[in-house]
Amino acid sequence: MILWWPGIALGAVLSLYSIYWALSLTYGVLKVTFSRDSADPIDPPDLPRISVVIPARDEAEVVGRTVQALDDVSYPRDKLEVIFVEDGSTDGTLDILRSFASTREWMRVYHVEGSGGKAAAINFALGISSGDLIYVLDADSIPERDSLLRIAGIYSTGAKAMAGRYAVANAGESVVSRMVILEELVWRFMCEGRSWLRMPCPPPAGANYAVDRKLLLEIGGLKEGSLAEDAALASALVGAGVRPVYSGVVAMVSAPTTLRGLFAQRIRWYRGYLEAMADSVRRLRSSRDRLGTFDLVLLFSSPVFAMLGLINIALNAWIAPWIELFLAGLAAATLALWAYMKYLGGYYGRESGAAWLAIPYSIILSIISSAAVLMHAARAKRSWNKGRHSSYVDPGRIPG
Repeated sequence: MILWWPGIALGAVLSLYSIYWALSLTYGVLKVTFSRDSADPIDPPDLPRISVVIPARDEAEVVGRTVQALDDVSYPRDKLEVIFVEDGSTDGTLDILRSFASTREWMRVYHVEGSGGKAAAINFALGISSGDLIYVLDADSIPERDSLLRIAGIYSTGAKAMAGRYAVANAGESVVSRMVILEELVWRFMCEGRSWLRMPCPPPAGANYAVDRKLLLEIGGLKEGSLAEDAALASALVGAGVRPVYSGVVAMVSAPTTLRGLFAQRIRWYRGYLEAMADSVRRLRSSRDRLGTFDLVLLFSSPVFAMLGLINIALNAWIAPWIELFLAGLAAATLALWAYMKYLGGYYGRESGAAWLAIPYSIILSIISSAAVLMHAARAKRSWNKGRHSSYVDPGRIPG
């Protein structure tokens, strides 16, 4: 019995953390089930000027599709500016962007030296922008046609910061990219649920978010040098008393297609989350929204709890009844996820087979999380590890 106590104690801690996640996920499932689409207001009477900011480095393969998607966006061109900030590319990205800009009055391209990183590029654009609202996309993003109208509608209700939703553009390219659909679905559930509970929603995957320009200037822009500038931004916004709301606006992005690419991307993300967790802890005392800041501490600590989950499995694996129940639970959860994706239909229904990858994918992410925690604790070299964005888009795939 004495040997059981470490596993029991750790299991109790993980159970409490699971309840925290279960609340937002359960509410999110209910919201998605009974209200398929967000009821965001569209086409408000007084449209704000929007500055779309897109940092780009070595994106020659994909940047063209982003520009073409912006061509189709429904928004008055006299109230729109698109600012590309090219930063240290070696593949001709700058020339491609300048070629596009030469035939589009609403598009501007700037080249900055030094490869200061994504946050620095966004801050540069912030300083020269003229919009009431800053909308950040990645150079491989494909936004919805009505995305800016929907964002403008939410902004007109008084929201100062909005986080959107992402969808995997290249799910059919590899097993790894298909796995990411599961994470996309969980992230959607989480944000839908958090919005229902009036909890802050962090930006998804570093793009597809909008912030009031004056507010962004007040908090000093994005934190340069951060490995997850979107997480650091969420921490700063909540510390200033502004909880980012969930907009439901979709932008398609490219997912990694290899385990090596997934590992490099997630190591950077998860170490960035740990930095944001530390930032949130430091802000607790001075935050204008202590409850929201504490919530972000829990949210950004997910890599730590993922590592603890692996340890808990190792501690209890030798107990036969426990491991049998654990395996049965995993099988039941996978079957339930498959059935639910079938029920949702459309994009998720077509990719419901990805549900059977849930178990190996969760193990892979837990291993990566553990590696990120150990590297962060050991102060290993901080690297951006920028991977190639795939130009592949699933046939017939459209935003939303």
